[in-house]
Amino acid sequence: MRTTFLVVAVLLIGCGSGEPCQPADGVYRYRLTPAGATTCPAIADQTVELDPQARPSTACHGTRHVSSDRCTVTFDQECQSGVVYQRLFIRGEITWSEDGAHGSGPVRLEFRSEEGVVCAGNYTASYDRI
Repeated sequence: MRTTFLVVAVLLIGCGSGEPCQPADGVYRYRLTPAGATTCPAIADQTVELDPQARPSTACHGTRHVSSDRCTVTFDQECQSGVVYQRLFIRGEITWSEDGAHGSGPVRLEFRSEEGVVCAGNYTASYDRI
């Protein structure tokens, strides 16, 4: 049986340098690159739309902090999801370019079912506006 995971771009709008950053806004390619050992199968690149005016998903709860310069977003979220897994735990930090066109940073994912952890891993998440 092939397992497919869909990782949602969870509340990751913010941005990175001395000036206040423009918020991430538009359509992005979202890529998760393993950063060390992972027990998860490969996660395909995704196309996501980020809208700074959108309300946060009600499927997720936890913490999310945008830095005062709007360049860095730190998050620790739990999301209800999927058929193969029931919950996704995602935590990390994304730093955005000043123009909001690119963002990247370390992310920890953990997929859980009723039986426990399905898989987990550390990744580098990257967003590139397309």
